[in-house]
Amino acid sequence: MKNYRLLGVFFLSALLLSGCSRKEGVSVGTEEKVDEGKGEASQMALGDLSNLDISGIEDDIPLPERLYKMEAPGEGGWNDEKIYGEFPELIAAYGGPQANELDQEKDILFSTAEVASDEIKSLGEKGDEKINRIMYTSDTLYLGADLIMQISMHQPALIERITGQETDRYNEWLPNEHADPVAMHDLEAEDPEKISYPLDGETVSLAECVDYVENELTESDSLPRVSTPGFEYKVDYVDVYQYGDNYGLWFTVNVYYEGVKLFSDTGVRFDSVDGKEWAYVPTLDRCMMLRKNELNVIVVFDWLNETQESIKEVEPSVDYGTALQMLSGYLSDTHEFTVKDAQLVYSFYTEYEQEKGREFGVNRIEPVWMFEIAAEGAQRYSRMFILIDVQTGEVIELYA
Repeated sequence: MKNYRLLGVFFLSALLLSGCSRKEGVSVGTEEKVDEGKGEASQMALGDLSNLDISGIEDDIPLPERLYKMEAPGEGGWNDEKIYGEFPELIAAYGGPQANELDQEKDILFSTAEVASDEIKSLGEKGDEKINRIMYTSDTLYLGADLIMQISMHQPALIERITGQETDRYNEWLPNEHADPVAMHDLEAEDPEKISYPLDGETVSLAECVDYVENELTESDSLPRVSTPGFEYKVDYVDVYQYGDNYGLWFTVNVYYEGVKLFSDTGVRFDSVDGKEWAYVPTLDRCMMLRKNELNVIVVFDWLNETQESIKEVEPSVDYGTALQMLSGYLSDTHEFTVKDAQLVYSFYTEYEQEKGREFGVNRIEPVWMFEIAAEGAQRYSRMFILIDVQTGEVIELYA
């Protein structure tokens, strides 16, 4: 897959470079409004939109009253404080034994990058081996953390009873790896009040389940580092799986901050800024209900942090119409590009020094105009996104 992605990058880059920034037109000066750490944004010519097919996107997207940027430090590498302090606190918070009741050397398990098999050892056996993944497992709780902040939680005994399938206690159990959904529901196209399913013997409307999922992920005190202050979860769509007489609802969820969605597709910026690398972070979360009013599987991929070190209000200088003109001026005028989607979103990325790794970087969230672009002849696996910074007008290419 990595080779396919790079082929797409090279192909689309050739399209862009063949006519990029050669249009004549008014330039937008952005050099006075550049964030520290990003380098100086260049002046951008405004195009006349003749190279864009914008028939499928919104005519106008207004700016909200307030937009923000924020940052938080990366999680850092494994150390004793995290293994013996933070992780036991999470185990207790998610219903496991308290730290003073936990036999950390036996109950906390780990795997290493050097181990080619699925062999899992207790923490007491780790010796000098490099930890790759750490987890806690019992009959009532599985909690795994790659970097402490990345959490996967499920209840193995309940899953086994309802589904009739054994779970691997040392690896994540994901329903979409075991079966095909019997139904899929797009909440924008369907009325969830008219849809219901039996969950562990109780018939529950889809609307009730969606409300519970959104409220629990957004507001629950029992989900530390999931219910992040200021962020809101909204269900995007629901896959339905059947297990005998019971069903399970698998929710795909987007994350919002004050009504503006965090950009949920991931990509890589293929250059560096002041010797630093950027990695864009996926923000789609997933969870499953096998019983009414319970989240029985939670898979949270990435988010900013439980408490941000810096939240600042920003003053936008690029509105939607200007962003479209900048997009037109940036792209080649020898091709027609179809704009498949246009949104105002928060761009979520980690800025880091390559030799230190992403976990030692700084997580940043900043408002951008997001345009998903397609060009005639491009491979289907080559999805191209153009992000235009709302403050600086800087243009960023992403591929996924």
